[in-house]
Amino acid sequence: YKLVWLYNSFPFPPNGVTTCEVFDFRANAWRYLTCTPSYRIYGCIYCEPESANGSVYWFTERNNNYKMDVIAFDIHTEKFRLLPKIHSSSDPDLNDHRSMCTLDDRLCILITTSILDKEFWRLKSSEDMWEKIYTINFLSTPLSWIGSESYWRPVTMWKKKKMLLSHPCSGNLVIYNLQTGSV
Repeated sequence: YKLVWLYNSFPFPPNGVTTCEVFDFRANAWRYLTCTPSYRIYGCIYCEPESANGSVYWFTERNNNYKMDVIAFDIHTEKFRLLPKIHSSSDPDLNDHRSMCTLDDRLCILITTSILDKEFWRLKSSEDMWEKIYTINFLSTPLSWIGSESYWRPVTMWKKKKMLLSHPCSGNLVIYNLQTGSV
């Protein structure tokens, strides 16, 4: 196990950098990593990092193309890498409405593509490409009646038919049938 602390240093861009510290349990001390990403981490209460397949993932702040990127930290090698971009039809103004989750030990990104549509993208096991696995229109589901549709996140999925979703604000849990759209 490793304890990783990744944070934005001040001042803000263009001079601010991202700092990474790893806790060394043998020495009982924190140590700084010298090879840190040149991207600032996106700070948002609903954009917490995720871990899957031996890596920890974070969203970066918006870049010049008005898009957020995803960086990965390999726990074993202690190296960062930038993941490939997702080619979504998302409206750039909705870029803040993204979240991450882990399904079957693979990173998934949820992107709000319009006011009520959310796309689910999964990182392929080779980690060189994304694949869209689902699109949910929240207007056509009872999820919009239970809580703000922007914040529903998957907890787990089984048999590619059903998904357990959680809503962090309301504390609700629901089972969503991917084939029928019922809750």
